Amino acid sequence: MNHQLRRGSDLGCADGTSSGQGALRVTREPARWRDKWRAYRILVDGVQVGKVRRGESTTVTLTPGTHHVRLRIDWCTSPEVSVDITAGEQSELECGPARSELGNARQMREAPDTYLWLRPAAV
Repeated sequence: MNHQLRRGSDLGCADGTSSGQGALRVTREPARWRDKWRAYRILVDGVQVGKVRRGESTTVTLTPGTHHVRLRIDWCTSPEVSVDITAGEQSELECGPARSELGNARQMREAPDTYLWLRPAAV
């Protein structure tokens, strides 16, 4: 298990970081009905570090360096995104369901690794 991953809310710092650490904030869009009542699991370097619900954000503390982030719901995922974490700074990603209600069943069968989208947050 990777012990370098901790929830930002478990730390005493206002920005969710501790000395020598950086933070990653994942924000899920508030719109869309698909998956409305379900949380997306946040995986960093293959380890679940938190969950994010519709219209909410989750912040996790990470060691500096490059990390690989992916979201998961059941057997479906987002494409993997690489994030460079810098000590004392916060990187931000945003996410949501990838398609409209009409194409869900087909997408879950044929391309489960694109069921969700994950990208750097717009600045």
